[in-house]
Amino acid sequence: MGTLVPLNRTTDMQDRIAPGTESAPTPGADLGCASASDHERRKAMSSRKLRVTGSSPERRPEISAEIAARTGIDDSLIERLVRAFYGRAAKDPLLGPIFDRHVADWEAHITKLCDFWSSVALMTGRYQGTPMTTHMPLPLTPEAFDRWLNLFSQAAREVCPEVAANHFIERAHRIASSLEMGAATRRGELVAPRQPPGAVTARDP
Repeated sequence: MGTLVPLNRTTDMQDRIAPGTESAPTPGADLGCASASDHERRKAMSSRKLRVTGSSPERRPEISAEIAARTGIDDSLIERLVRAFYGRAAKDPLLGPIFDRHVADWEAHITKLCDFWSSVALMTGRYQGTPMTTHMPLPLTPEAFDRWLNLFSQAAREVCPEVAANHFIERAHRIASSLEMGAATRRGELVAPRQPPGAVTARDP
């Protein structure tokens, strides 16, 4: 962590590309085709972007049901995990003071967090906020991200069945990586994304 790397695209903190929903190139929508009008190129680009950045609202119930059936995750489990994790984080010596300064109503915050994790874990689309914007003013140090991930992983392993815990933890690492890169970019720095759980890193010969 902390390795300087080229950063050539913005990372969305939510995993919004569902399995099987990645779009194929649209016939006749080659953006490099000189015969296409500017209007057609913009329309094709917009269409591609919509398909890549998220599933359609009509498909969300189907996708959410598939993930729930595969992982065992439901609203009740999400709330138990959220309360277990954030209850610990609020008391943590490193993370607690951050929450104390920015969370006035914990029950309202828990409701929002449940919506957020529902969107992240089950792709329900219930959360409508902007996490990157919300978190950028906070003192997001590498140590804070490490502690956040450690506490979250512990809570997930204790509260959730193994498949569900792995699902939550993998997405938590994506969130942390996205926020960490965003915070570094705001400081004028470039950092490498965090390795997902279980990733094998290359070693020097």
